[in-house]
Amino acid sequence: MGDGLNMAPNHHAGPKADGAQRLLWLDVAKGLSILLVVLHHAQLAAASVDHGWHVFAQVSSLFKPVRMPLFFLVAGMVAARSMEMPLSSLLRGRIANLLYLYGLWTAISWIYYRHVDPTDGDYLLGRHYSQLATMWLIPLSGQWFLWLLAIFHIFARVVAPMRSVTALLLICAMTQYWAETLDHLPHYSWRNALLYAPFFVAGQWYGRQIANWLPGRARMVFLTGVLCYGSLIVLFGPEAILSAMASNIPGSRLALSAAGLGVGLSVSVMISRSAIFRGPLSHFGRNSLTIYLAHGILLSICAISLAALSLPPLSYLWMTPLLILLAIPASLGLSVALGSFGKFWLYSSDGIRKLVDNGLSGIMGMARLSRR
Repeated sequence: MGDGLNMAPNHHAGPKADGAQRLLWLDVAKGLSILLVVLHHAQLAAASVDHGWHVFAQVSSLFKPVRMPLFFLVAGMVAARSMEMPLSSLLRGRIANLLYLYGLWTAISWIYYRHVDPTDGDYLLGRHYSQLATMWLIPLSGQWFLWLLAIFHIFARVVAPMRSVTALLLICAMTQYWAETLDHLPHYSWRNALLYAPFFVAGQWYGRQIANWLPGRARMVFLTGVLCYGSLIVLFGPEAILSAMASNIPGSRLALSAAGLGVGLSVSVMISRSAIFRGPLSHFGRNSLTIYLAHGILLSICAISLAALSLPPLSYLWMTPLLILLAIPASLGLSVALGSFGKFWLYSSDGIRKLVDNGLSGIMGMARLSRR
């Protein structure tokens, strides 16, 4: 997603070209993860207007061990170069961009839910003006992913000198222990920070090895992941899976996420070899940030608009898929319609950065003139 995830591989090279293949399946992985995110939010939007179907909610929960671990591992892989940047460049560049987009789109979401609330007060965002200040500590919007990415970049930078398999296992053990034992965290995004930090770090530390090793072993990894995931469902019980991995068994979340990650990565490689499916998913992956930022509000608008119509009794069966089919093209189309304004002000911090640079240059120029 954000922060440099829109790499531009050579898609004219065939899927058997090794270097192009690795980049292509990374785009497909990003596309698959953003599609699962839109599915999750689409079923919530459908439920918010009383047209949800519990089957879609269960399917979304079933894919949670794939969705977010895949998101953060790929984000870490693509952001690996940030470890080589000077800290000042990292702060002014990637992290500033992430925080700008997080703050801007959280404010846009706050305004939307303040004035257009299809949930009748069930959605937390938009209730109080204080949320615009506290969002930097407690992210209530769907943009929490960007907030975590900024934190993960700093965290990965701090632990970079420790790079080793032993250190990664220690990070896994510590973060999973805290996630399973701290019961009074102020928001689920704090727990997500603990759950998913190891995947981002693993992507940064060992992304190159994964990219070299996985393509030739995708089927084996897929079968192993499915077998492990099925065994964990039997071990923990289906209710633990469908209630967002809410199992009290130590290490259960990490085990489920690891199995889901194996499935997600291997499926991405296999899809990248399909002439039919790799095109759409890789396109979604290259534009994952564009989809991610706008799709939540657009899903809500579409859901409200459809619910205002005289829908047939069985509309709940197709409402969620229809919302997905509407929201993704709408998100991409909005970016095209906004043109350069969107490119510089809504989908990156380029506009504000240029404005600040010009302002500083002007101040410095005036200061030089005053000395004369």
